[in-house]
Amino acid sequence: MRFINFALKDSSKTSILESNENVSLKCALESIILLKNDNNALPLKSKKIDLFGNGVRHTIKGGLGSGEVNELDVKSIYDAFKELGFEICSDSWLDRYDKLYNEELIRYKKSIHKAIYHFDFINFMGLRLNFISGDLLDDLDRDSLTCIYVISRFSGEGKDITKEEYSISSTELNNLKFCKEKYEKTILILNVGGFFDLSFLDEVDIDSVIYMGNLGKMGGYALGHILIDTSPSGKLPFTYPNKYEDIPFSNEFSYNSKSLDSNYKEGIYVGYRYYDTFKKNVRYPFGYGLTYSNFSCDNFKYEVNNSLINIKFNVKNIGNFQAKNTILLFLEAPKKQGEEKSLIGFYKTTNLKPNEKENANIQFDLFDFAYTNELHHMLSKGTYIIRYGFDSKDTYPIFKFKLDEDFVLYDVIKMSNFKDELVKKINPSDLDIEQIKLDLNYKKENYTLNNNFDNLSNLSLRDRINLCVGSGLLPKTNFVCVSGCAGYTTPFVKNMPSLAMADGPAGIRISPKVKIKNDGKTQAIIPSMDIYNYLPKIFKYFKYAKDNKKNTHIGYLQTTSFPTGISLASTFNLEIINEVGIAISKELNCYGISFYLAPAINIIKNPIGGRSFEYYSEDPYLAGIVAAALIRGVENTKGQYAVLKHYACNNLEFRRNEISANVSDNALRDIYLKAFQIAIKYSNPSVIMSCYNKVNHKYVSNDSKMLNDILRLEFGFNGFVMTDWLATGNKFGSHVEAIKAGNDLIMPGNRKAFNQILRAYKRRKITKDELNRAASNVLKIILKTDIYKKYKK
Repeated sequence: MRFINFALKDSSKTSILESNENVSLKCALESIILLKNDNNALPLKSKKIDLFGNGVRHTIKGGLGSGEVNELDVKSIYDAFKELGFEICSDSWLDRYDKLYNEELIRYKKSIHKAIYHFDFINFMGLRLNFISGDLLDDLDRDSLTCIYVISRFSGEGKDITKEEYSISSTELNNLKFCKEKYEKTILILNVGGFFDLSFLDEVDIDSVIYMGNLGKMGGYALGHILIDTSPSGKLPFTYPNKYEDIPFSNEFSYNSKSLDSNYKEGIYVGYRYYDTFKKNVRYPFGYGLTYSNFSCDNFKYEVNNSLINIKFNVKNIGNFQAKNTILLFLEAPKKQGEEKSLIGFYKTTNLKPNEKENANIQFDLFDFAYTNELHHMLSKGTYIIRYGFDSKDTYPIFKFKLDEDFVLYDVIKMSNFKDELVKKINPSDLDIEQIKLDLNYKKENYTLNNNFDNLSNLSLRDRINLCVGSGLLPKTNFVCVSGCAGYTTPFVKNMPSLAMADGPAGIRISPKVKIKNDGKTQAIIPSMDIYNYLPKIFKYFKYAKDNKKNTHIGYLQTTSFPTGISLASTFNLEIINEVGIAISKELNCYGISFYLAPAINIIKNPIGGRSFEYYSEDPYLAGIVAAALIRGVENTKGQYAVLKHYACNNLEFRRNEISANVSDNALRDIYLKAFQIAIKYSNPSVIMSCYNKVNHKYVSNDSKMLNDILRLEFGFNGFVMTDWLATGNKFGSHVEAIKAGNDLIMPGNRKAFNQILRAYKRRKITKDELNRAASNVLKIILKTDIYKKYKK
């Protein structure tokens, strides 16, 4: 048996790593969102600053769980600022904070040991070093005129964000009050993965507030440039409420409810759709983000080609600072039940100098914004108004068009009897603006299920079942060895390599250092990452790396962390997101990884969801179009595949394997599935991952309506579907029902899953066509991978 080890023998930076760091920095610069800038506090005129807060030397670059990226080195805000020439005058307080941090680290180690010994895998992923506020600043001598205070919070898989985690502590609040009183300028940095309650700003008037997010390896450098010489241009991909309780039905979300029914009572009214339709005040609207300059738009024109409408206009920098900005386009539609407006497109400018203008255009397909009633996917009759703005709150009408009768695109199957509780009839006014003339034609493609199984002709029954089952958490791999991968396809089919799968979505999650036997068969993790330092010795797989074995050498797997999903979306720049995808594809190719388990495009229904940092937006169009850009980049190297996930309604982490997301047909298709529909249309992904949870009381991995009728026959998806890890088996979804329903690959897979499927086939509980469909769907993608082509040489 031949083996390939892709680990590098040298830890020095490769040309790919250096190039990818530049892409990460470029993306991070456009991710940062300036929420407040009173009295032109920014940009700074001096690099002499006092730095405080738990995130200064312990900056959080990304979330925990499958969204984590493990690198050989990452610079904190403190280290990056030092390299950028900042004079930091607050080392005495930072040293005191480090002492408190290290004491807490001891407690953290014990909690990890306890979780591991009890094999509590889900809670283990959710463990995080609790934030420590630090001590008070009231005995501190001021050394500069500017204070920068960094608040950091972890979020991650396996655990939703608690009130303690999204709220400011009393110590932090008192420190900010002290800073506001003693310093000429006080700047607050939010180094958080999702929501952080800003209601305290009502009692302490901070000069500037920056939503930094989790920006990956180069985040500290990006923040430094934003403070001094680069205008921020990020925009909120979600609405910032005045307080958490303003979110509809927030008292029933996640751990706030004891029920395993997660009822989506708000229907389609998620995020700005709720606040704008019901005229609710918010702290910062969807799409909000300041720059150091000002912009204007004029000279709007349009072009029409069937359902494609192209809006052309001029945009000008009318301020005094070179900057970028994003213009948003919204559609006000005459639905009998619907939102006030919805995002239909956006345009991000280049870096315009003062008084410089450029020609802009936003093209959208009107059919992408049809809505669903219980019987049809359609455009309703009436007047539609196209509006533009720099955020969702203040928008201005530019054109209108009218449909004289309902325009039905296609019929839909009924999925639910669940009824929404927030219902409001929208009657947009017929404004006196230019009317676009439309002549619509629509012909739905008739998609079919795969019934061509010619590629299976030489495979036995056991081979076909093996293709449908992954090789386990600690796989018996053949040909490819990539330590730290999440899983592999089967190694048990003759003349077929097992293919590696790596977690995302902020970069590749594999081990940064490995110990390799000279025969190339084994890679063992070297515990250089924090979490591995705390693993008990009972885990032989990890213990091997500590042993001084002969006939081994050290290998390095250099990867780059990029801004997390929510920060990628905040760029509103599809070109940069595509560049990130291409950068990731280079690293996938470098290490022989075939499947990148990202992007994750679940809707940010409620921002305390533990994986909100991985997701893109509360808006399905933005989520879908961003995902499509990333997928096209990842698949830039032929034979590598992004895995679109988690289909669908995986909006919380609390008891995610048991929760049923109960949602109406209208909200299901127009909000929670719309992002997948858009991503499929504009990137044609080959692989989709189903979710842990149920939708309307049925596990999605076991639901033929969700996987076949909607995903394949309505949306036109023609690849294979895999389960999420350990989503089937035990007391959750069924391995057998997954194969029957259209879920093609069980992950991470084990012999128990194989035996259950084999037994079900022999007892005729799985038909030959059902098994062949699943095996064929998986095989046709494997045969296209670069690793398979290398294996056959």
